[in-house]
Amino acid sequence: MSQRLLPESADIQRFPRRSFWMFWILCVAFALRVWHLKIKPVHFDEGINGHFVGTIWRDGFYRYDPTNFHGPLYFYILALAERVLGFGIFGFRFVTGLIQIALIFVTGLHRRFVGNIAIWAALVIGLSPAFVFYSRYSIHESLFILSQAAFSYGYFLYRVEKSPRSAWWMALAVVGLATTKETFFIFLGTWAIAVAYLSLFEKYTGANANADTRARSATNVTPVMWTAICLTSLVLILALFTGFFIYPRGAIDMVTALKAWTHTGASHTGHEKSLGYYLELLLKYEWPALTGLALSPLLFFFSDRPMKILLLVGVGTTLAYSLIPYKTPWLILNLLWPLSFAAGAVIHRTLPPLKIWRGVRTGLAILCFASIFLMAREMWRLNFINFAATNEPYVYVQSTPDFKTAVDVILNHVK
Repeated sequence: MSQRLLPESADIQRFPRRSFWMFWILCVAFALRVWHLKIKPVHFDEGINGHFVGTIWRDGFYRYDPTNFHGPLYFYILALAERVLGFGIFGFRFVTGLIQIALIFVTGLHRRFVGNIAIWAALVIGLSPAFVFYSRYSIHESLFILSQAAFSYGYFLYRVEKSPRSAWWMALAVVGLATTKETFFIFLGTWAIAVAYLSLFEKYTGANANADTRARSATNVTPVMWTAICLTSLVLILALFTGFFIYPRGAIDMVTALKAWTHTGASHTGHEKSLGYYLELLLKYEWPALTGLALSPLLFFFSDRPMKILLLVGVGTTLAYSLIPYKTPWLILNLLWPLSFAAGAVIHRTLPPLKIWRGVRTGLAILCFASIFLMAREMWRLNFINFAATNEPYVYVQSTPDFKTAVDVILNHVK
């Protein structure tokens, strides 16, 4: 396999040791996402999601509404969680936390393509104030970001081995994206632009040209196989949007929803924010990601092809979501996932293995650890102390602790 595709080839040989660190990252991330899970008052969106799950039990399927801007997949997952874990907010939040654990795991799988950078990226996601905060209540974003990570892994895997397995990773990721949120076209469009830009960059500069084309062709995906995979994916999408073919109108509504969302994204809804809104959130909470974003242009010239694509997607996604007037704080997860790789690249290049830190590099290493520590401290304060404080930007259209007290009284009577 081309060493230019795998810049961290020496690290790849030490995967068992890296798996040890991934195990502990996953354990810590899991604990942060399930401990005191009912401490936070029910969020407005959780009430809405609970209502839609209730309609599934009432009607037998999810009746898709193009003005709701949420696909059906997450509601069916919540319905399954309610069946397994029982009625109440705990099941909804617990399964959302599990989805984020899967996200961290898939991020770690990227070490095959970017080496130890993926381990650092998984750590950044595991301790991120935003990722922890929005995994502790039930909204669509975690499932949406997991689908993005799965597509990324499938894409890079396909470039390496062109196997049915890699094709299925990409196809099912697209199913997840399309059936979770209508904004899937932002991610896929940004990814396509990043790949096209990099191809032009390689063509006119000769840098890393064809670096990832040395694929094993023994298990090539034939056109017939691709057709079967695409048709299966389309059937899955139609099945979810039509209530497993009970509600045919859902097939039309899933298309008209794109037009409705485009209008909402640019119109006055009360959720308009300034151009630099997400940069302000990064500056307040997510220092490693902000550092990765700032240094992405420099990192680009010192990275191999997979990392270049992730850097371009991180910068492109930040630009795209910043330009859209409609902004809510949980949308920052779309930026943070690719930017976690940029942060991981900064940390990885700052901490040379088996070498004595000296001079500037020592200072940079200290800054990296300080930024992670400060981010973790902010994460703890936000999620376990100020989880309902209105002066926290991540606490958005959130009900109050007094409201939780009232709801708890009602639930006790229900029991």
